Amino acid sequence: MRILATLLLLTASAGLSAGNLLLHTFHAPPYQIAVSPGSASTGVRGSTVETVQCILEKMEWTATTVAVPPNRAVHSLRNRMVDGYYAVDPSDTLDQYAVASSPIALEKWFFFSKRPLTDYRQARIGVIAGSNEAAWMAQHGYPIHMQANVPEQLLTLLYRDRIDAIMTDLRLLEHLQASATASATGAPPVLYGHFLRFAPLSFYINRRVATEHPTFLTRFNTHIADCVSKDFALSPVEQDHVKALTQLLMKDLRSNLNIEGNLLSGMRYQSMGELLNLDRQWEAMAPVMASPLAKQLLEHPDSRRLRDWQERHQGLVTEAFIFDDVGAITALSHLTSDYWQGNEDKFLRVVDLPPGESHLYPIYFDDSARHFQVIVSTPVHQRDGQFMGAVVLGLDIERAMQTINGEGIALRLEDLPASAAGPATE
Repeated sequence: MRILATLLLLTASAGLSAGNLLLHTFHAPPYQIAVSPGSASTGVRGSTVETVQCILEKMEWTATTVAVPPNRAVHSLRNRMVDGYYAVDPSDTLDQYAVASSPIALEKWFFFSKRPLTDYRQARIGVIAGSNEAAWMAQHGYPIHMQANVPEQLLTLLYRDRIDAIMTDLRLLEHLQASATASATGAPPVLYGHFLRFAPLSFYINRRVATEHPTFLTRFNTHIADCVSKDFALSPVEQDHVKALTQLLMKDLRSNLNIEGNLLSGMRYQSMGELLNLDRQWEAMAPVMASPLAKQLLEHPDSRRLRDWQERHQGLVTEAFIFDDVGAITALSHLTSDYWQGNEDKFLRVVDLPPGESHLYPIYFDDSARHFQVIVSTPVHQRDGQFMGAVVLGLDIERAMQTINGEGIALRLEDLPASAAGPATE
């Protein structure tokens, strides 16, 4: 506490005019790794810490990050004892006295148990006290049987059968297991995981700072894409799941729409200049309104079928369109930002893919819809293997991860490749 009090005094005396911030976070390896878990510690590192430091450096601000227990961090933010707090699952409570950035990290929350469970609402669940997971469980009616002060204690409670399952982030659990393996004589028990949700974690700045520096969050959000870690990448397990789901969706789409027929009946152009001119008109008017060509395509029967098909999937499919062998859209469920896809990855990454394959893109956060999405491009070929075009689907990745078995992906941690978790040691 003496260290924390000193830091607060220094920050207050320095003022914010020089761009100095005092920030709180909490011990959650490998995102935030504190030198002294469970107490105030200025020795903090990890992927999310590096992301925040990178963003602030680009803004020419400086900051000191102190790791404290989550409950203390929330108390300090509420009482304006600190300027910001990260990495936090957005909540109505925090929104009352602070303002959240766009996501700076993506956690993948699972239930983990020593044996497969069928009803987690009846199980003895353990979480980290004051954590994002604890707050979410309380809001969604999951009874919490026990709360641990630090992640390491949580895993010990599970191994000793004091609880039936824990709810935590996949990378955090893998980090803890790796650390336990390194310090123990025998291998830890095999754990079974059930996917629950993707958790977008934000940087909260207190309202005083946001008011005194009205452009702070806008500038902060602008630099996130340049600084964010690899936490937004799909793991091999998730890629396999999404590809399997895409195959099911494509089979279902073909039963509702003749994709090859649509591509064969599409427009043909006398020159590339004609196509690019139509693309410029389209792009200049979108997304406020549709160009004449965009309106014509949106009213096409195949576009109506595509739109109806998307709506039947109740939020799983967030967008859908088809483009031909030069990248020109031939059917679309909703207005896109441009017409010609020939210079984009959606086209370039699939033109040489063999039949049956798809290309997946990293997870991205849709600010307007407030959910994570992944784009999947699937090529379409003639019988002789010639490329005809492709179908592009936007998927709500959280719904996608919960689709095939209704409750999420079931996995054993020992089956995961090391690349799924990233660095697992300090």
